[in-house]
Amino acid sequence: MNEIEIQFELNGRARSASVAPELLLVDFLRRDLELKGTKTSCEVEVCGSCTVLLDGRPVSACTTLSHEIDGRSLTTIEGLGDDNALDPVQEAFWEEGGFECGFCTPGMILAARALLDENPDPSEEDIKTALDGNICRCTGYRSIIQSVNRAAELRRGQDASTARPLDERRIDGVAKVRGEPVYTADLTHPGMLYGRVLRSPHAHARILGIDTSAAESHPGVVAVLTTADLGDVEQFHGPLVKDTPVLAMDKVRYEGDAVAAVGATAGGGATTPHWRKNLV
Repeated sequence: MNEIEIQFELNGRARSASVAPELLLVDFLRRDLELKGTKTSCEVEVCGSCTVLLDGRPVSACTTLSHEIDGRSLTTIEGLGDDNALDPVQEAFWEEGGFECGFCTPGMILAARALLDENPDPSEEDIKTALDGNICRCTGYRSIIQSVNRAAELRRGQDASTARPLDERRIDGVAKVRGEPVYTADLTHPGMLYGRVLRSPHAHARILGIDTSAAESHPGVVAVLTTADLGDVEQFHGPLVKDTPVLAMDKVRYEGDAVAAVGATAGGGATTPHWRKNLV
């Protein structure tokens, strides 16, 4: 398949690349450019962990194709601040403790930055609306709202003497607001396979059949698994009662229900949406 030549600005620097037509922006950033601050979680534009700024506007890198950035300006968490100073939004999140594990923090900070670029003095409702697409599973949103309010103050030049002392801030804060912590999904090893799960777009539907032949023949794909490949003991899971199918059997019961899984080498089908077209 012919690759597409693109030219773009990344964090203030002119870049060029050749990308496959189906290559997702999140994979281009994380795998090809090794910018791991952009996280991937839901893969369906729901959680906001992969938020980046495209021409200053927040977009989900998990549903944006890489060639769509051609001729445009892209900002990731690595593009905020520098080695000597944090961006005011990063500084505010550190000061107010607007993070816990830090996984969602890069996307949250970039969404907040886009809001403040457009609206320097947002109300609490403005902040809630702007961050509606960014889910945090452990912080609690009050400290995040306080962080955005504090960022607005810093950007307006409020007296720095009102800042919270450094010894009252979390020692892991600077790394987390920069998007530097390494999580399991950020690790790579020679020869490792990448996995992806095909999920149902329907809330309730019967599975009449799954043809995996085209997906199995796709370059880089090592294995395609459906419920037929699981033994009786392996088919169900659950914290108390093992009554939930690992992969959907005769029907899907909710939007996002797992139907099949693919394992592929780097650059193969599991890192792009192309294999999805080959599962019927």
